[in-house]
Amino acid sequence: MPLPDGAAPWMLDTREWPGSLGEYVDRLLGLTDVLLADPRHFFRSYSAGEPAHGHRNC
Repeated sequence: MPLPDGAAPWMLDTREWPGSLGEYVDRLLGLTDVLLADPRHFFRSYSAGEPAHGHRNC
């Protein structure tokens, strides 16, 4: 089954992350900051490309 548009292989298998463990953790913490910054983030859908590319102005 092909990945959805905008999805990277590491999104399904974190062992495929192309960077360091520290970079991965930084991305996760950044995503957490975005999601917790405003409750509206829990009530909308995200495309695979938004978290993958680190968009913080959602």
